[in-house]
Order: sequence, then C-alpha cells, then structure tokens
Amino acid sequence: MTAMPKPWAIVSSERLIDDRWLHLRADTCIDGAGRMIAPYYIHESADWISVFAIDEDGCAVVLDEYRPTGVARRARALMSRAHERAVNE
Repeated sequence: MTAMPKPWAIVSSERLIDDRWLHLRADTCIDGAGRMIAPYYIHESADWISVFAIDEDGCAVVLDEYRPTGVARRARALMSRAHERAVNE
C-alpha cells in the first residue's frame, strides 16, 4: 500500500477575487518534500446542490441551457445551482 503524502504547509495567502460569485486566492505552500509551490491557486466554491432526476420511464431529466462563455452554445446539464446567501447571513 502506498504511504500517505506528507501534508503541505501554507506559508502565505493572498485574496485575488472575493465577490458574491467567485472567491479565488493564491497560496504559497511548502509541500511534504520541502519544495515551495507558488502560486498555488485555490478556488473556494459556494455551497452547491445538484439533482439527478429520473422520470417514470427511467430517463434522466436534464436542462438545455445556453452557456454564454467558453462554448457560447446550448448545452445539456444536470439541474444544479450555487446556494445564494441572504444579504444578512
């Protein structure tokens, strides 16, 4: 059995983006072998929910959505959304 890798240490952290929809930071880390890894980007995700629905015929229910960025086309996807926090949370 392969041994577990040694844990990394975070030396410093810089917030690059911190808004309602996206949280991105750049960490400077030391890995288990003592090497410095920088920048090591961390995307902090919001709470998320995905639904895999199956209809009475056993078929998956998917959404047909337009994706404006990247592919710029319609794409099929599972029903999923980020949890939006209330203003006072």
